[in-house]
Amino acid sequence: MKLRHPNIVQSLGAATEKKPLMLITEHMSGGDLHQFLKEKGALAPLNAINFALDIARNILLVNSSADHLKVGDVGLKKLVRVQSSHDADRYMAPQAFKGQKYEKQANVFSFAMILYEMLEGDPPLSNYEQYEAARYVADGTQANF
Repeated sequence: MKLRHPNIVQSLGAATEKKPLMLITEHMSGGDLHQFLKEKGALAPLNAINFALDIARNILLVNSSADHLKVGDVGLKKLVRVQSSHDADRYMAPQAFKGQKYEKQANVFSFAMILYEMLEGDPPLSNYEQYEAARYVADGTQANF
């Protein structure tokens, strides 16, 4: 399935012969949201809401300027099976981490994780490594906020 939409980062190709696997996409001059938040910190609530609306619209669409987001991962996580600590990230929904059927709730979970990071300036469970954070959530452990 090939998606073309102004709010989705266009995939140009992939390198799959050797690890690490790489996805080649259009150039995004503003970089990615995670790097932006790492450099600038938490967003003002109104900016976070505007970005969240961009993300929510794009999630609905699939199931660049500095003030507009594009979705970059349009379901790639459902193609990944967690086999090691390098395969998981803290935004991965519990069912994806466990290798279960990937449903739309996984998008809602990832959306909530991104919204948290936009408002707080740090990823959820930032005191854990990527794999440990994903496992923590998949195990159903209640986080302390």
